[in-house]
Amino acid sequence: MKVIRYLAILLFTALPVSGAELVELTSVDGRTIRVLIDDYRPDTGQVAVRINGQGRIISFSENKLTKESKQVLADWHEHKVVLDLLKCKIQREPDGKGKARYKMTIRNAAMTDIDQISLKYTVPVKIDKMVEDTEKSTAKKRVYNRVSEKTVMRGEIDVGTVKAQGTVTFYTDNFDTTHIQVCIISQQKGNIKEKEYRLINSSPGARFALYMDDKLMRNIDSRNDLAGILLDYTGKD
Repeated sequence: MKVIRYLAILLFTALPVSGAELVELTSVDGRTIRVLIDDYRPDTGQVAVRINGQGRIISFSENKLTKESKQVLADWHEHKVVLDLLKCKIQREPDGKGKARYKMTIRNAAMTDIDQISLKYTVPVKIDKMVEDTEKSTAKKRVYNRVSEKTVMRGEIDVGTVKAQGTVTFYTDNFDTTHIQVCIISQQKGNIKEKEYRLINSSPGARFALYMDDKLMRNIDSRNDLAGILLDYTGKD
């Protein structure tokens, strides 16, 4: 019980720090502490933590913990495996004339298969279009302004199993990078005159949400500032 007594002392002496990575672990005698897990080895049952995320690392056996806390360790390890061993890369590429898409490449660096993987992607797209200026348009001539509309393309991909040391590739749906809009610029005595506008669509990036057994493991963004861009497009990151 020496480790448990030591943990109990640290519970009252360590200074708290903020951070989403802190978890609660409860010893078999009912004492609960908040820790940052540095390492957990399921094969040996050894745990390495820092109380409240501070101070030196202490190690002990998972047998000192309750069943619920052991599950916390198991979940942490599962998450770590995905983060450490699934290497993800996002690239944009053309997909035929006037179209593009994003490619997600996943490489499993582990020596065992990783199962039940799925992806959800979010692709912000800015679409240009011509909108008539009713204040400047006349019966003889119509005036148009170029405006941009922010939209978001979403989709899901069932990856399934990524084989040990294997690589898999998946794609988003494609989107138009250019499009033609035909507008009436004048209409007199039944004579209609039209003009074609070649417009550009742009996409600043893509986000892939990586799930394992329907649990969100991490978001992979094609650029560091994509969270702010998604907030601008959707009102949420």
